Amino acid sequence: MLKEKVARAIRQLKKGKTEYFDEIYDLTRASVYYVIRGVLKDNYLVEDAMQETYVAFLNSVAKIDDEQNPLSYLLQIAKNKALDEARRKTRAAGANIDEAATYLIEKMDEAGLVKDKGKVRISVADKKTGKRIDEKQRHAVDVVNNLFKNKNKDVSAMILSDNDIDAIEDYYDNNNVGEYEKQMVEEFKAKLLLAIDKKIGRIDELLNILKPWEKDERKVKHLDQNDAEKAALEAIKVYCADYKVNYYEVANDEIAEFYEDLVEKKKDLLECIDDINNPDGDDSYGEILSDLLEIVKEELFEQED
Repeated sequence: MLKEKVARAIRQLKKGKTEYFDEIYDLTRASVYYVIRGVLKDNYLVEDAMQETYVAFLNSVAKIDDEQNPLSYLLQIAKNKALDEARRKTRAAGANIDEAATYLIEKMDEAGLVKDKGKVRISVADKKTGKRIDEKQRHAVDVVNNLFKNKNKDVSAMILSDNDIDAIEDYYDNNNVGEYEKQMVEEFKAKLLLAIDKKIGRIDELLNILKPWEKDERKVKHLDQNDAEKAALEAIKVYCADYKVNYYEVANDEIAEFYEDLVEKKKDLLECIDDINNPDGDDSYGEILSDLLEIVKEELFEQED
């Protein structure tokens, strides 16, 4: 079982065997990701929260009591870090210009979007009316220029002019970018929902086949004692091949553990359906598409990288 595997690895880690951290990370990465992803939608923020989660976990691993559930402990850290990131994210909306500009530039810099000898164009507008506020725009430029100066970066900030904004809006309107993005995303969502529904059906079939062995503690590769077991093993191999699951890893899992993993995978896929049908209202089409591609990679084909 996952909980027991994590507990064993943590006991070794507490003895100073640092190589067991990689095992803990591999065992828990997916669970940590889903907890954080339930709070945050921005990929960069998710990555930041995951990194902070494991750093905090390592710093406190010595405090984990042997009677504690270490996986629950780790997932609570993940949730707290995700909530911290979410609170930090809200600073830019409705915050004063100094805080908002500092936060946004820091995030742009972390993402590698700020280049030496480059320019950052700024526009500050009233959230309700959309009307630009000249005085605050000029102040924002000063704040950003000071930030770059302190970072020793040869980058300058300037106000986005009316002509610049008009040109962007004209391009967007004339090329039907919005409608094209919307159509592309909706078509992709429809295909993805069909693929997820198909995988859920395959999981149900496999769960039904493996039902007689759902509590069996033998390794999957030892399903070979009779024709029924051999047929079940072949069904597992076909499933792994179709969805790019590493069969050689599965083969060394306990049958009961693999059965439980399938049950959890089905739950994850059902949650994905809800996420697809109810995207974050503040996300751009590009962000939605990025999220959908993550679902394809990590849920349909179970690829981490």
